[in-house]
Amino acid sequence: MALARRYDLIQTAVDWEYARQLNELGVPIRVHVAVDTGMHRLGERWEHLERICAIYAMEHLRVEGIFTHLCADDTDVPRDRAFTASQADDTRRWGGGAAAGAVSPRQGRRRQNPAPR
Repeated sequence: MALARRYDLIQTAVDWEYARQLNELGVPIRVHVAVDTGMHRLGERWEHLERICAIYAMEHLRVEGIFTHLCADDTDVPRDRAFTASQADDTRRWGGGAAAGAVSPRQGRRRQNPAPR
């Protein structure tokens, strides 16, 4: 954590458990919250809004952003487009919790990978 503080790095809270471990360090830590909308590799599942909210409430974490990964957003393959549409639907669902005041909407943002070159 010393390097993160020295270089002013932002940690990714990959799930509630990791966020809890970061919080237990007892020092202020800047984080972005990862939300899993279907890839099942990184992020707290979007259905676990209570856990996402709990990360925001952790005493030592300074949540500066929230994101998901739209892995197939840049293709025209029908199956990929359908998957991206389902991810967008899921994002709107957990975004609804944000609109209800559970998570700051200003901190929520969808991010996609740039198209390969």
